[in-house]
Amino acid sequence: MDGSIFSSAHGAVDSVVGRLTSLLVSEAQLLSGVRSEVQFISDEMESMNGFILHVAEAEYPNHQVRAWMKQIRDLACDSQDCVDQYAQCLGEGPQGKGTVWGTIRRLPWLLRTMPARHRLATRIQELKVRVAEVGDRRHRYDVTVPKGTRKPSLPVPAALPVGGGAGDDLRRRSLLDGEPPDTLQKGTELLLEWLNEKVGEQRLKVVAIFGLSGMGKTTLAHNLHAHDQVDHLFKYKAFASVQELDSLAEVLRSILKQMHSPNFNHELLQKKIELSDEKALVTMLRKHLTAIDRFLIVLDDVWSYEAWRGIKSALPKDDDCCAGSAVVLTTPHVPVLNSCLPYRTLNFFNFDSIFKFYFDRAVTLVGKHKSYLKPSLQDIIRRCYPNKVMIRMFLGILYANPSRTDVELGGLLARLDQRFSENNASQILMLCYNELPRHHQNCLLFLSIFPRGYKEIKRTSLVRRWVAEGLIARNDAAPDERDQQVSAMEVAERCFDMLVARGFVSAVTTGASGKVKSCKVEGLVYDFITRIAGDVHFVDAGVPPFLARHLSVRNRIGLQAPAGSNRSFDSILTVLEFLRTSSGLQMLRVLDLEGCKGLEKRHLKNICRIALLKYLSLRNTDVTQLPKKIKRLSCLETLDIRQTNVRELSKEAIRLPMLKHLLAGNLTCTVTTTTTTNKNNSKTDECKNNSSNKTFESFLTVNVPSGVRRMKSLEILSQVRVSNSGSDLKEIAQLMQLRKLGVVLNAKKHSLTDLINQIENLPHLHSLSIRTEGHNGDESRRVGIAETLLSPPRCLGNVITNGLPSSIQNLQKLAKITLWRTKLGKQDLHFLGNLTSLLCLRLRHKSYTESKLIFTEGEFKSLKLLVIEGSDIDCISFSKGAAPNLEKLVWTLDSSMESVSVPGIKDLPKLKELALNGDCNSTDAVQNAIREHRRSPAFRHNGQIVPQEAD
Repeated sequence: MDGSIFSSAHGAVDSVVGRLTSLLVSEAQLLSGVRSEVQFISDEMESMNGFILHVAEAEYPNHQVRAWMKQIRDLACDSQDCVDQYAQCLGEGPQGKGTVWGTIRRLPWLLRTMPARHRLATRIQELKVRVAEVGDRRHRYDVTVPKGTRKPSLPVPAALPVGGGAGDDLRRRSLLDGEPPDTLQKGTELLLEWLNEKVGEQRLKVVAIFGLSGMGKTTLAHNLHAHDQVDHLFKYKAFASVQELDSLAEVLRSILKQMHSPNFNHELLQKKIELSDEKALVTMLRKHLTAIDRFLIVLDDVWSYEAWRGIKSALPKDDDCCAGSAVVLTTPHVPVLNSCLPYRTLNFFNFDSIFKFYFDRAVTLVGKHKSYLKPSLQDIIRRCYPNKVMIRMFLGILYANPSRTDVELGGLLARLDQRFSENNASQILMLCYNELPRHHQNCLLFLSIFPRGYKEIKRTSLVRRWVAEGLIARNDAAPDERDQQVSAMEVAERCFDMLVARGFVSAVTTGASGKVKSCKVEGLVYDFITRIAGDVHFVDAGVPPFLARHLSVRNRIGLQAPAGSNRSFDSILTVLEFLRTSSGLQMLRVLDLEGCKGLEKRHLKNICRIALLKYLSLRNTDVTQLPKKIKRLSCLETLDIRQTNVRELSKEAIRLPMLKHLLAGNLTCTVTTTTTTNKNNSKTDECKNNSSNKTFESFLTVNVPSGVRRMKSLEILSQVRVSNSGSDLKEIAQLMQLRKLGVVLNAKKHSLTDLINQIENLPHLHSLSIRTEGHNGDESRRVGIAETLLSPPRCLGNVITNGLPSSIQNLQKLAKITLWRTKLGKQDLHFLGNLTSLLCLRLRHKSYTESKLIFTEGEFKSLKLLVIEGSDIDCISFSKGAAPNLEKLVWTLDSSMESVSVPGIKDLPKLKELALNGDCNSTDAVQNAIREHRRSPAFRHNGQIVPQEAD
């Protein structure tokens, strides 16, 4: 854990040294007499940084060293804050120093900012004194590297494994994914068998799933709850995660809300449940369960006997409920297991197939020819078994560096207990953590701001916050990438992928292409990183845990109520009120308000006072308008207003010189039977639905203001509506850093043509999303993007549009196409099939007019992913030689069908999975086709694996 202290201190000092250097270069920004102080601080920090790197090599640094390192980190953070404030205060001054007229122009500004400049200059002088004191303290207390405690020299693993090429790395990476064969499937089948058993007079069964954290109990519980057979066995069902909910009352509320009839007065019930206390909820649930038909309650993570006893008090007596009702609980604790007196117990320790599955993968990762490593690999996995999280992390160690020696593995083995224990988990985790690069360690510790058991952390939001917090930067790129103009966001994306590969985070949602879209932190890993984060004071101690994920990790706003005050910081809204009077207001770099309701104008005005703010998320809030004072946020890099009712960006909003990511748009789905136009000029269109009801989507967008060309740093401009004249498109064309563009156009050809003509001048654009309005499907065929896109940007590889002309076959660089309401015919499909670079094809609602979709020999040679959503297709046919590289087919029905078929899939040599979603009475034809495939691809129906029996 000592390494984390050094990593944290080194990162903070490294950052401030770079910032000080930048400030020294701009001599015009420094008041007279301040330059020497800044130079002194910079020199001292560089010396301290060298000492930190020297100390980091010590295996057992003493307490004096650790205490001094923490002082250095705090000092570096204070210096960073002060320097950023100084630069921000002076960054808006008139230029022209060196000329008489320039001096005259600067004079009013100099006079106006003099008080703030002197306050900051005084702070810099105070920091100089603190730096000198910390340096003297090291000599005064003889803070040195302990002699004879050098860490053994170990090979440094690469950020990504080297050798074998990209294909070999993908193959090795795949060994880190997946579940042991049949483990979850057999567990689910066994539970269903037990739940269906009729046992004498017993009316309420209690079934326990027992095993340690990370073994897959939660996944099994979710699979059981979502299984189709459960819906046939039980009329009512509920799922509650006991560990994630704050109290017994919250658990009971969650169960009650799920245990009502569809015909019940939902609003009245909700209100009654929310207003009831724990005692009333116990009575209410017991009475309700006594009155209803057969029910199933699944309780995940019952961590204590007290929690089970409280829940049990709300259950009806055995003879008071409908026969066959059941409670299934997961627990890692023997006392809970003994106290619940289970009818049956599923013990994860009995699944020996897990061990063989992971051992075979470990051997493959190091190389099957290295038979001398097998005994060490076997012993290590046995001592991690049956905890799958730790086994996967060990596989991550082998993935990152397959050249492990028997001496290294033996050293790890010597530190492990004979059977799995907390010590074994700690040893594996610490080894994985110490091998991460410094910036990866800091990004991992950042995850401690989320509550334990947090269900889903969005990838894009996370990596943007890492960059805004200064945890990762361009110079953190791998040595072989530093000359390739890699951005901080790209470095952050690689960091996320590495944390997934090393097992620190687990995928929650994965895109159709296999990219992890969101993640979670398993319990053992979370406990480990929060322990380290607390040791190094990674997050300000004054911030309550439930507020930490909304604020910067180093905010210094001091959330302490004044003496005699009744104020309590029980919500983020209270914090926003407090910001107006906080002395640390300027220290905030990040403010994530996603999902917060009740935001008012006064809250937004307080936010506009945070001069150094870099990341602001108002996503899914009730904000309808951005204040004019938002222009004060001159350091803002990310503004997220998705899923809000903000429809206009004021002229003040474009005065954000540092803004890189402007994220807008609101997509909602509602059940309806008609297509309507609302007052916001948005159209409602059909979207995906797995039931027989028709579901429509409403897509609302933000209008682009004139003057957007001034936002020169913009890299992502997402889901904005352009004018019919297309004048603002010309301004968008001046955003030369733009990488992703999402626009909504009126279906007038001159506007669409103007867009295509302009994007030719955007050298970095690689993702383009186009959505048109004001036409029917037939018209869209005549106004497609390819009519004018004859020389697309060289980076462009992703086009989303709802208009497809024949000339699209000329765009040989396209890698991904999403089509919406295009009403394609057979000839159109041939055009698409001739795109040699096409990897992913998504045909959305009403994209194809016929009921049979035919893929012809020699076409779609590179296609790996095919997604069919919401069309009236009942047959997808493949000729021999068509789509030879297709790996995954996802088919989602938007209405009930009697049957569907996929003839010819036996001729898809690389097919790994076929997923069918929606209401289909018979899947026999699909399953028969899969049985004929020599690779036996997986078949999922509505998310569930369907076992295939041999003929």
